[in-house]
Amino acid sequence: VGDPHVAWLEARHQIAAASAERALELSRAALEVLGGAGETKTRERLEAVEVRALLGVGRYAEALEKSNGSDGYCAEVRAEALAYRGLAQTLLGSHEEAVGTLRVAESVAQEVAIPRLIALTGSARGTAEWRSGHIELAIAAYETANPSRRKSLDDLAGTMAAVLEATRAALSSAEPPQSMAAVADRAAALLRPLVARAGAVINGDDTVVAGEPMTPQAMVDRLMKG
Repeated sequence: VGDPHVAWLEARHQIAAASAERALELSRAALEVLGGAGETKTRERLEAVEVRALLGVGRYAEALEKSNGSDGYCAEVRAEALAYRGLAQTLLGSHEEAVGTLRVAESVAQEVAIPRLIALTGSARGTAEWRSGHIELAIAAYETANPSRRKSLDDLAGTMAAVLEATRAALSSAEPPQSMAAVADRAAALLRPLVARAGAVINGDDTVVAGEPMTPQAMVDRLMKG
């Protein structure tokens, strides 16, 4: 592992691709690289993704224990970490405690007003409510999460459509076979993470990173720059 921030991004991608074991390896290796130094938010993000990876491999008690230090995180990471703590609690049978944790997570997500976090925390509470037998409350929680999830999916669909249209136009004008192959390769490289993100949104665990160029024009510019 080189750059811990890059390792965090890769770990999130691995989770979206259903490779929780690899995500766990990456997050732990990056945390070792940081040691007692490094930027605080990067450390918090890595610790949160480590907890998510532990949930993915079924190590719920360990995930819960690891999540106990997340109360002092910055708001954005705290909302995500609390969602994972609540999921660990409900998976271990502490459903009412999980609902309480997840209500706090939802409140923090609403404060930072990040759609993916609103979707994640709402979906997580829906799961806890369902497991505790509160069916109507579960449905209400899922409905709260769905508008944010739909917006994320709409944005991703628009971006993918723009990349495909730009690719079609580029292939029409690219005469040498090697140029056509290069365009196709770039398009595939751009579309793969978008498809992974769409799958993550559907499953309530979006991997979109704030500040990353996700607009259709930004992705088309990336395609054209080669």
